[in-house]
Amino acid sequence: MPPPSAEVKRTQQLVNALGIDCVDAMLAELATNITRLCDLKPSLEIATFDTRDFLRMSTARDGVQLRVYDMRSLDTVELG
Repeated sequence: MPPPSAEVKRTQQLVNALGIDCVDAMLAELATNITRLCDLKPSLEIATFDTRDFLRMSTARDGVQLRVYDMRSLDTVELG
């Protein structure tokens, strides 16, 4: 079995450190990587009904670069 990729390791660290959802952590990691690799302006946007994990990641991790669209309030928050 191949070793886990850097993205998987960073996702696991976020999940363990913050107690957040694994899917949200992986989405944030992938969105940040896509934003940087493609030099997107504005950052890639993730739509969700539950912004709590994303907001916790933004305060706990340097380098998160994405936008979160809150489908309940219809607001967009820039992270990073």
